[in-house]
Amino acid sequence: DGVEVIELRAGGFSPPPVETYYSCFSFNFEVDALHHIIGFEPVVDSPLVHHYVLSIADGNVETDPNDPCFEWPAEILWAWSPGMGPMMLPEEAGLLLGDAPGGQQTFVLQVHYNDPLGQGIEDNNGVDILVTEDLRPNTAAIFSQGDIGSINIPGGEAAYEHTAECSGALTTNLLDAPINVFSTFLHMHELGAAITTDILRDGEVVGSMAEAPFDFNAQRFLDAVSYTHLRAHETGRN
Repeated sequence: DGVEVIELRAGGFSPPPVETYYSCFSFNFEVDALHHIIGFEPVVDSPLVHHYVLSIADGNVETDPNDPCFEWPAEILWAWSPGMGPMMLPEEAGLLLGDAPGGQQTFVLQVHYNDPLGQGIEDNNGVDILVTEDLRPNTAAIFSQGDIGSINIPGGEAAYEHTAECSGALTTNLLDAPINVFSTFLHMHELGAAITTDILRDGEVVGSMAEAPFDFNAQRFLDAVSYTHLRAHETGRN
C-alpha cells in the first residue's frame, strides 16, 4: 500500500556488437515530495547484460547511450549482476529520493554490455524502483569499497590472493557517526573464486562481515553479520 513503481528501461537500444561496451541512460524527473526508495526489482532477460550500476544526480542530466560511459560521478543507489533477484530494504530504512520539493533529479543507469561473439542486442531490459512517500525512520546509503586499478594477476599462478584495505583513518574521515550495515554485495568478474569483507580493530581481524565462494552467474546481496555476533563467535571458538 502506498508504494509507487518507477520503471527504467533501455527502450530498444542497440549497443555496438563488441566484447565490452558501457552505456548510460538518464531518466529525469521532478521532485514533488520527498520519498524513500524501498526496493529494486531487476527486469533482465539478456545474457549480454553484464551488470548495472544505478546512480542519482541532482538537476536535469542528459546522457547519450551511444557515448561510452565507463565512469559516472554520482551517488550510487543499487547494482545488479547475473543471478540477483529483487532487493528490498529493511522496513525501518529507505534511500532518500529528493532533497526538497520542486527540484529535479536524474536516475542514471549504467549498463555494461558483454558481447564477445558479436551477437548484437535490442535492449529493453531495466529495473523497477519501488518508492513511497511514507518516510521510514532511518535513511540508508551505499558505502562502496574495493580495488580495481592495482589488481595485477601474474600468469602461471595456481592461486592468487589480492587484498585491498580501507583504513580506519579513511572511514573516520568519511563517516561522522556510527552506521548499521544490514546488507553487503560482493562483486568480482569471471576469474574470481572467493571473496570476503573482513572487519579490523586496531589492525587485527575480528571477523568477516560477509564472505562467499564466488560464482559470477549466481551473485546476490548478503545479510551482513553483526560485529557483536562476530566477537561472540570468535571468543566461543577460541
